[in-house]
Amino acid sequence: MAESVNGIFKGIRALPIASLVQHTYWRLVEKFDKYRLETGAEIRSGGSQYSTKCEELMKYRSQKAIGHSVTALDRRQGIYVVQTPPNNFNMTGSNTLTVHFDNPNRTGFCTCGKFQGNKIPCSHAIAACNRMGANAYRFVNDVYKLETVMACYGTSFAPLGEPKGWKKHNGPILHPNVHMIRKPGRPRVTRIHNEMDWPREGASHQVCSNCNQAGHNASTCGGQASGSGSNRGGSGGQRSARGGRRGSRGNRRG
Repeated sequence: MAESVNGIFKGIRALPIASLVQHTYWRLVEKFDKYRLETGAEIRSGGSQYSTKCEELMKYRSQKAIGHSVTALDRRQGIYVVQTPPNNFNMTGSNTLTVHFDNPNRTGFCTCGKFQGNKIPCSHAIAACNRMGANAYRFVNDVYKLETVMACYGTSFAPLGEPKGWKKHNGPILHPNVHMIRKPGRPRVTRIHNEMDWPREGASHQVCSNCNQAGHNASTCGGQASGSGSNRGGSGGQRSARGGRRGSRGNRRG
């Protein structure tokens, strides 16, 4: 859910809350209309009664079920043991799984977890259905039917209307707190330091060019050391001396 919200708010995070809500509203209107058109086209095509994604997954799992070996433990209770073939390419397979069907409720359980996870028969359940002569689509949940998808996106949206026609707000007016506005620059770290933040032995550390002290730089120095003024003066004298040397070189060239 958080990743979906991040995708919707991408590029509009700095807008006011009212603009965010309005953008989300029109985004939902667009998505619902798109899915209604796609689902309606699938229904009118007269093909399967299930969604395209469900059909693709069932086709893939049916292909995998061809190589499975099935043993019936109790046909009356719908319990089967499925043995998968070895995969010599990636050294996997040769697994033993148990499938249990609940025929009255059209549900099932498999030790792989996929059957009860997405309510679509896994390859092991499809192999067991083939063994007992049942249609695997009987155990596909109704949420994957096109009529269910159409009902999900059949909700209509009411128009928002013009802002001029909105009722005036008679309650208190909320103003932003100016003290909570983020200041320019990199925010101050509030994390509690531990031994991972301690300086390593023998490692070089950045020091201030004004006072030669560690822990800050020249822009944030503020004269933390008593000799900072003399150091700045000395550095200024060095700069003036360099300037004098440059001037003498220029005179010689002239």
